[in-house]
Amino acid sequence: MSISENREEADTLSESQASASAVLRIVLDKEASLACDQMIQALKSEGPIRLSSSKLASFVLARFFSLYFEKDKDLLLAEFFDSKCFVEEELRKATDSSDVSGILERTTLKVRKMQELKKRRVKTATSRKIING
Repeated sequence: MSISENREEADTLSESQASASAVLRIVLDKEASLACDQMIQALKSEGPIRLSSSKLASFVLARFFSLYFEKDKDLLLAEFFDSKCFVEEELRKATDSSDVSGILERTTLKVRKMQELKKRRVKTATSRKIING
């Protein structure tokens, strides 16, 4: 089965099927897929190993979770923050509150904070690329 067929099959899995099984199929974007291939090739060039992209991704995710997830949680939240969804939810809460202006102010501050965290992460990543070449 080709990579594109695997990806199409993974896309067709329903959420209930994915959560019911012990295995999770993940579709990587082009950049992550290329990085995975490069890591596997680099490891294979060092010696005889048996390693698939699934095994490598599983190892990397489990290791990231145990070593870095708590430290990087704020960055992940900022990266994947859905401001539109957040604002809609806060507006729903505001309809039952007498402090609508306070809720709107706190909502605006939270959205700005998450945008600033994301900008800071992008600046840091750009600085690392410039320094590391």
